Amino acid sequence: MQHSPGLKTEAGAAPNDAAAGDRDSPVFVKDRSMPAWAQVFSYIFSIGHGACLIALAVMAVFFQSIVGMRGETIMAPLLGAIGLVPVLGVLVFDVAQAKALAGHRAMRRKTELRARAATGVLAVVVLAMVHPLLGLAPALGMGIAWVTCALAGRFAPKEPMWDFLPQEAVSIVSGRDDAGLRLAQAGAGHPVILDTGLKVAVLLAFLAAFSGSGWLTAQGVFNVSAMASIALISIWSVHAAGQFFRLQSQADPDTARQARSVQALDELDEFLEPEAARDGFSVRNLNVHTAQAQGLLADVSFDLQPGKILGLRGGNFAGKSLLMKALISPQDMAGLSISGFVSLYGINLWHRSATERGVPAMLLPARPVLLPTSGSNNLACFEQGPSLDRARDILKQLVFTADTVQHICDAKNAYALSTSEQKALAFARALFLRPRLFLIDRPEDGASVPLLGALADRMQQECRLGASFIVATENRAILEICDTFLMLQNGRMVDFGPAEEIRARMSAGWIRFVADRVLDSEESLDSWLCAQFRRDGDETNRRNVCMVANEMLAFSCQDVQGLGQTQTLRFEFKHFKGHCVLRMIDGGPPVSTGALQKAEKEAASADDVVGRLTPLAAITRDSQSIDVRLEGGQRAIEVEIATYDPRLTGAEQETPHGVAVG
Repeated sequence: MQHSPGLKTEAGAAPNDAAAGDRDSPVFVKDRSMPAWAQVFSYIFSIGHGACLIALAVMAVFFQSIVGMRGETIMAPLLGAIGLVPVLGVLVFDVAQAKALAGHRAMRRKTELRARAATGVLAVVVLAMVHPLLGLAPALGMGIAWVTCALAGRFAPKEPMWDFLPQEAVSIVSGRDDAGLRLAQAGAGHPVILDTGLKVAVLLAFLAAFSGSGWLTAQGVFNVSAMASIALISIWSVHAAGQFFRLQSQADPDTARQARSVQALDELDEFLEPEAARDGFSVRNLNVHTAQAQGLLADVSFDLQPGKILGLRGGNFAGKSLLMKALISPQDMAGLSISGFVSLYGINLWHRSATERGVPAMLLPARPVLLPTSGSNNLACFEQGPSLDRARDILKQLVFTADTVQHICDAKNAYALSTSEQKALAFARALFLRPRLFLIDRPEDGASVPLLGALADRMQQECRLGASFIVATENRAILEICDTFLMLQNGRMVDFGPAEEIRARMSAGWIRFVADRVLDSEESLDSWLCAQFRRDGDETNRRNVCMVANEMLAFSCQDVQGLGQTQTLRFEFKHFKGHCVLRMIDGGPPVSTGALQKAEKEAASADDVVGRLTPLAAITRDSQSIDVRLEGGQRAIEVEIATYDPRLTGAEQETPHGVAVG
């Protein structure tokens, strides 16, 4: 894997390397890499291939001069045998490169095109040294090829793999045409003008080479036997250069689907305790933005201790799957910009390495990640012997029967398995690899109830061994074993704390929002409150509640002093019939009775006040009641705000004080 700019190679081994001795056969992870030695050998093989082709072109001189012109037919078999040497050379170089650099097919293609282009340029230089006119023809063809690739790659539309008709689209989405679906999903090909332009460049080079060499032959500079060789070398050189220009004009597939930028903080911020960084999983200031600077995740920070299960909760589009991907593989989030600090036992989880090390963390997305190979290879990651036996034992604990295990392992292609079987295979593989951190997204999707129950039991066993879990789920069996909940909404953390506390609060109808005690939290606060009023016609409810909440936030921020550690506050909200209760708890000084009376007086005479009301007065004016007290040593401000049910008529609306609203 090519490393994204700014990322460093992981120097140390993951913490679970030391525990590798607990396994029958240790399993290691090695990120995809492109070693420098492989590129060097690929260049050598490719240059040798090009040299053999040029040698074949040179052989044409001897055939035409000795056999064709002198009539020495006895030399034809000998020259043919000599000509077999470069032919066999092409075979040897190509096969040797494929064997020696197996697994680096994309890299071989790139270096092959670069090496052939370099060889072609060298051949043109040699022709120009023999006579300037000889180098003019291929140079002209290369120039046309470069202009064609530059203009076509930038302005010409790309040709799709298949222009399907609307009637054919119905067949595809109906699930009746998988081949058509693959064609429709395939990336667009090269512009038509690109291929045509390269052909024209080669043909023009051929024509110019024959014309130039023919004129020089007529002038007595060369023998007629050199014409064919000059034309062949010119054609091959222009074609090799054109293919290289074509490669340069298109997006690199290795980077086209990578993130725009990944900024990993090299130092722990001043608010992260060193013990927290070395003992467990820590996330600080994680942000994800689109190319248009739209925030998808904003300032996500939390800690997870070893042996704990964190339940990731939130509505649709809250950002749960996005958060999991950003935690383990930000480089693969195409088109997005990611920044933050993610530490697993003191090691930055974003750093990739081509060296073997223990498996630090593993992501299990809702749709299992499978390789196009057998079930057993997928299950044990191509391990055999005791490792495969251990993986099969783990799978049996999840699916309960040996017949099902055998069926999954014997599958020639894991994609042929049912969805539930694929999920069981993915769960068992993750447990077999024994990472220190499991990231599981929607385990209930496509999984049977017994499988989820077995997974929950196994998760608790892994926690006893020190593993940690982050699970995005709504499955009751898994939620019940969670130690901590992290609540997400619109990509922002709105609550984080012990699972029992959040369960009790949610069962009582209370929801919580936690944010920094700064005015910049206003947008997140409004988004959280608006999500509590989802009915058509709730616009006035949203506006009224947000107005009061914003004034409460402004009142709290008045007491923030200095530039020290960022302070937090929390809001708690609950619906009632005809009204809602909004409570703010922060670390500000208590509100005196005199200050409250002054605010009530200011609110009562709001029509006579010139300018804007103070935040406390605005809170008093826009709420039905206000209560100020201390809770656990912190200031709490609780207000009641009138609401209405948009499904009822105005006469049917009720408030706590018997006044119709709406």
